[in-house]
Amino acid sequence: MGKRQPRQRNPSSTEEIAKAVHQLQEYHALGLRLLQQYPSGRKHNQETVRLEAAEYRMNPVKIYQIRDFAHETHGYTDGELKALVELCWTHSYAPGFTVIAKFLSAPNKKERTALQRDAIKGRWSLSTVQREIIARFGRRKQAGKRPDVLGDLNGFYADLQTRAMYWGRLKTELRRKPTAGSSRLRWSQVPKTIRELLDKAVNAMKDLEVALEEFLPSPEDSKAK
Repeated sequence: MGKRQPRQRNPSSTEEIAKAVHQLQEYHALGLRLLQQYPSGRKHNQETVRLEAAEYRMNPVKIYQIRDFAHETHGYTDGELKALVELCWTHSYAPGFTVIAKFLSAPNKKERTALQRDAIKGRWSLSTVQREIIARFGRRKQAGKRPDVLGDLNGFYADLQTRAMYWGRLKTELRRKPTAGSSRLRWSQVPKTIRELLDKAVNAMKDLEVALEEFLPSPEDSKAK
């Protein structure tokens, strides 16, 4: 029995592709500007990232991703970005930046090129890309690596809240009724013990998400600074 192929998403519209491509180009240009201002390499100065996140009203984790995306050595050169954009148009797929950022976890550019080709040609979702990365490069490197802990509290709070929100989205997706003919896992297929534990985890993460709101600066606070 052959390997089950990931379910292909519907083709993106011309408008969706144009919007996604524009965002990628904007983020790449921003990453280049940030790297020119503070060329600190892959391990970016945490205080610099905190200030950049406040200036652009972004999660510090996203600033790290944008910097990595534009880095000449391990990110995308202008030529590689052009090839990526052409691939999106060729296969009518508008991947979000979150998907593209996942490509950066490939161990080298050759593996990354193969991954992005298959993902864009197959119009994979973010969850499919994540599963494929683990299958190709190993869980230890991807899911079991030591987490990055930002050096400032605001960055840590923002990152923690993003991770807490994931649990709620995971449960919502599991409980969503699959479309006809879909092979997606159903909530009823998950063992009762695991469902109960997941419910407890989701509730705890929701409490954490709400509690963090008290400590995160509002957009107005960032603008005032």
